[in-house]
Amino acid sequence: MSDAGEDIKEMIKPVGDLLKTIDPKKVERIVTNLDNFSGQLTSLANDSKETIQKAKGAFSSIEDIGEKVKKGEGTLGKLINDEAIYQDAKKTIETAKEAVEKVKGTAESLKNASEKIERGEGTLGKLIYDETLYQEIGETVKSAKETMESANKALQSVNKIAEKVEKGEGTLGKLINDDSLIKETEKTMKKVQKAAEGIQEQTPITVLGTIIGLFF
Repeated sequence: MSDAGEDIKEMIKPVGDLLKTIDPKKVERIVTNLDNFSGQLTSLANDSKETIQKAKGAFSSIEDIGEKVKKGEGTLGKLINDEAIYQDAKKTIETAKEAVEKVKGTAESLKNASEKIERGEGTLGKLIYDETLYQEIGETVKSAKETMESANKALQSVNKIAEKVEKGEGTLGKLINDDSLIKETEKTMKKVQKAAEGIQEQTPITVLGTIIGLFF
């Protein structure tokens, strides 16, 4: 063998020795991992392309919305560009503010009224906390109750009297319901009238006798 061949052999020998120390299974795993990594990179690249396309679409939609808003189209566009809607919204806010102020004022008034009541001030406060006024009201109610009871008794008596009168009982009942008494009264009145007519023509003694004769 020539000297050149020997030199090449010496150069290749370390490489051969190195290859002998490498585990083929490890080499296979490395190659597999490289393949997987390459596949992931490819998938990532595809996903990135899809994301970029979606982003472009989103930006395009935002531009369209911006144009509509600028032209005063849609609710947001009208809110931004329509002065009338702005004024209406402003009035609504002012009205709501006034309502809140009124509610606050009412709440303050109620608070003051409540404090007065707790101090026993005013009619309601006295009714709640003034014992003497409570007693006076109780006495008044009691007196009114007694008056009503008396009135009820009087009405009952009146009803009883009315029932007796309707039945013709008693003097008043007879006067109202007994026709014979009315007739007798009419006869007596006629006699009195006749006697009165003849009084002027008779002597005093005769007149006295005539009057007595009317009743006997």
